[in-house]
Amino acid sequence: MSVDHALLGNYIAELYATNTLEERFQIYEKYLQLLGFEGATYTFAARAQWEAFTDIPAIFLHTATYSTEFLQHYEAERLDQQDFTVRKVLGGDIQPMDWREHETQAQLNPDEKHLIQLAREDYGIINAISIPTMFDERGAAGASIVSSEKDHAFQVLKQERLDTLIHCTKLFHDINFADASLPHKFILPLLASLKSKEIVVLRYLASGKPFKNIQDSTDISYFYATNILDGMRNRLGKITKDKLLYLVGLLNILDQLK
Repeated sequence: MSVDHALLGNYIAELYATNTLEERFQIYEKYLQLLGFEGATYTFAARAQWEAFTDIPAIFLHTATYSTEFLQHYEAERLDQQDFTVRKVLGGDIQPMDWREHETQAQLNPDEKHLIQLAREDYGIINAISIPTMFDERGAAGASIVSSEKDHAFQVLKQERLDTLIHCTKLFHDINFADASLPHKFILPLLASLKSKEIVVLRYLASGKPFKNIQDSTDISYFYATNILDGMRNRLGKITKDKLLYLVGLLNILDQLK
């Protein structure tokens, strides 16, 4: 495998000539198709989203050619819970993952195999490869690139183009993640799950001021604020106040609620 440096040079120039996530994703789509792949999804999930706010599904960007029916099925049935790529990334594995290779090498449980078969048989995703681009204290991110090529042709395509595809995918992520607005787009469902008074209490808690004095800075009494805080902690699995503040503080979530 070798990297197509000329293609990467043009790709980088086009990425930097745009200003929004959506425009850059269109460029990413253009270049993955130039490489011979057909479509892709990209997502980012804050760590809080899988450690506490587990009932909130991830948001996906997807190319025009990616099966929206599969994405709708995936989100509606919470198939992320059967997705081997999610399991492996959350276990710290951030190597590219060929779906078909994992399926045929007996590395998956029955539910994980069923998800790949569902994608292939019902939605025409014959082959795919997932490329993780982040797994750290902030969260996890990555892209899944799909193809309708049969196994042998897909392996040939990978042999010729995978290194360049990996570079394109990671560059897309890195350039976008330097933009402070990127995390906000992907954690909107998480933010929307918080009520207005919960936001006030969390922001006050994050200020470091004595919690018993909360009414001095807000219109919320200490007794009511304590009930709000306890309600949030119970909703998230009876976590501690410190754990709640850590989770919500990731990626400056409180700043984005201003």
